[in-house]
Amino acid sequence: MAEHFNVDKIAKFSDSKMTVHITHDSVNFRQLLFCFKPGQDLPVHSHDVESEIIMAIMDGEGIVIEDGKEIVVSRGDILIGKVSVPHGIKAKTEMKVLVTITPPL
Repeated sequence: MAEHFNVDKIAKFSDSKMTVHITHDSVNFRQLLFCFKPGQDLPVHSHDVESEIIMAIMDGEGIVIEDGKEIVVSRGDILIGKVSVPHGIKAKTEMKVLVTITPPL
């Protein structure tokens, strides 16, 4: 049976910091749902591995920082890159971002 979940039903927000919910974790890929309130962020960081990352903006508006560049994003946007490139997220509005990393870290 295929895994099934609804992003809106599992999304949880916190006033103090962004939240993370692992939606899938296997040897092939890891998927996480990040939920941000306005002004919250995922600080710029990188990982010293050859994995790739897919960020799907499920709801809201914000900025994705990739290698020092700011990319304005909103619902429906998808970004694909290398996890070794410094990246981060800043929320302008309440924001849900589904992140897939393959192979997982």
